Amino acid sequence: MDVEDKIVIQYKSTGNPSVIFSLLESAWDECEELQVNPKEEYIFSQRLYWRQLDAWEVIYTRGDEMLGALGVTQDYDIHCGDIASIVSFYVLPEHRKGGIGGKLFREAVRIAKENNFKILGFTHRVKPWVYQTRYIKL
Repeated sequence: MDVEDKIVIQYKSTGNPSVIFSLLESAWDECEELQVNPKEEYIFSQRLYWRQLDAWEVIYTRGDEMLGALGVTQDYDIHCGDIASIVSFYVLPEHRKGGIGGKLFREAVRIAKENNFKILGFTHRVKPWVYQTRYIKL
C-alpha cells in the first residue's frame, strides 16, 4: 500500500501546544547555533514560545511521519509594521531537495494572502551562524 503525502493546516490559538516539537528536536541536533543552550532548555523555550502564539501550523506528512513544518503568525516588524511571519520552518535533512520546503512555503504565502497581509517575512538559515531575513510583498 502506498503511503500518501499531504499537507495538514491547523490553526492553534494562544495557550494551546504546537504539534511540531519532534522537528524542533531535530533542528537542535543539526544546528550548532541552537546548541548554545542544552537541548532540554531549547525545547522548553520553544514550547513556551509556541504556547503564546496564535498561528497556522503547516505540516507536511507522509503517512504518520512528519517530514517538515512551519508556522505562520501575525507579527510586528520594526521596518514594515504588521506582517505575516514564517516561524520554525524546518524540513528533515533526509527529505530536503524533494520540493517539500517549496510546498510548505507556497502554503504560507496562500495563508498570508487569504488573511489580508500585505507582507510576508521570514528568516532563512544560510549556514551555521548566518541567517538572512527577507520580506515578500504579497
